[in-house]
Amino acid sequence: MGIVHRAWLKSFANIETNKQAVADRGWNPLTRNLLDHPELKNTKNRSAIQEAYSQCLLTGVLPMEKENINLEEGASKTFFDKIVDNELRQRARNKALTDRKEEIRLRAVDTYNNATKITAGVVFKGHGCILDQDVTKRVQEVHKMRQEKEEARAAKRIRLEDDMKKKVEKTRSKAEEKWSTEDYKVMVSWYKRPGDSKMPTTKAKLKARYELTSTRREDERNRLKPGEQPAIDDDFAADDESVAAAAATAV
Repeated sequence: MGIVHRAWLKSFANIETNKQAVADRGWNPLTRNLLDHPELKNTKNRSAIQEAYSQCLLTGVLPMEKENINLEEGASKTFFDKIVDNELRQRARNKALTDRKEEIRLRAVDTYNNATKITAGVVFKGHGCILDQDVTKRVQEVHKMRQEKEEARAAKRIRLEDDMKKKVEKTRSKAEEKWSTEDYKVMVSWYKRPGDSKMPTTKAKLKARYELTSTRREDERNRLKPGEQPAIDDDFAADDESVAAAAATAV
């Protein structure tokens, strides 16, 4: 800090020398003396240009000025053709991008209007960054729509369950020795639980599956109860054993 203090008094704090420097540079008064500095007079580079003009005059060729450009043939025409072609391509590209942006915007608006789940991204792209009454109304509509769908699914499950119960009651009203293949399918489906093999196709196998699973509890049919085991057909068990044996052999 001591060095800066001593230097400051002899430079920035020296009013007389600062005034002289400002005047020498043409800042005040505004004489623009710096524009007359020798370094700004680049006469060496101008010599090549002057030489080119002299050669044009000697050979009778017009210098390459904008008034003398030949747009009908030659290098000038080629250059201008390329410039015009590039400009046309750029305009077509910009138009395509503009049309594409509009298409994307309309698609985002359609997604917002038909979305089954309203997220921040859906609102921002399709409506903007303002959470106004329209957004609130849209969220309420989507929530109501999801509730209605869930209620419809629940009603469908109840209806299917009731239909299945009616089929089971109808089948049980008949003696088992009179059951057809369809009757056994109804009963096997009634006692089927997650983890069971797929439903057999022949009457004999359907009967065997029914006898294996008919002791299961009939409440909460979507899961196995404690003590119940999945019904696995012998064919699937044999396939599983073959796969395990092949894996062991490979190892």
